[in-house]
Amino acid sequence: GLGNGASRFSSSAAAAAAVAEDWTLFKPAALYGGADSEDSATLMGLKVVSVRANNPAVHNLPLVPATVVTTNAETGVVDAVLGGTYLTGARTAAGSALSTEVCCTSSTPPKTLVVVGAGLQAQLHIAAIRCIHPTISKVIIVNRSHERAQHLIDSLRTSGDGDGDDDDDESRESNRRCIFFFEIFVKLCVCVCVT
Repeated sequence: GLGNGASRFSSSAAAAAAVAEDWTLFKPAALYGGADSEDSATLMGLKVVSVRANNPAVHNLPLVPATVVTTNAETGVVDAVLGGTYLTGARTAAGSALSTEVCCTSSTPPKTLVVVGAGLQAQLHIAAIRCIHPTISKVIIVNRSHERAQHLIDSLRTSGDGDGDDDDDESRESNRRCIFFFEIFVKLCVCVCVT
């Protein structure tokens, strides 16, 4: 893949580590319509997806930015340019949610969801899986930093994927448990959000 240049870093070790973590993929795709089908249009597109380790902390950008470009197969003219970051996250989360529907065959509906990470993927996975399993009332977030986990918890509550009401006793207890779990599992950076 294409990585950041070493000149941006103070040591060659830091440069090597960052370049190893940073990459860009160019993912072309085409769906060829057949003459005997109702929709004989040929669809063409390109997804450009990157991983940039410094994006969240240094640039306040997603770790995995993506762009999708669709083109007219006949003329080669670009039809659309779409922000692919959210689209990629939503597609990935939808696939995971459908997998849980197939794999969770227990007669007891799930009540707890464990999510590793606290970024866009985590947020979209929680929303998608809770759509399939609305019985989930406890979400355990495992993340490297308490601040980012707390930001996700706050975001979930604001968006309606959490309890949204910080004034009641249950919400205060939930927040207390979140802090309690963080203090106990500080080495693992586990944060619990009960919704």
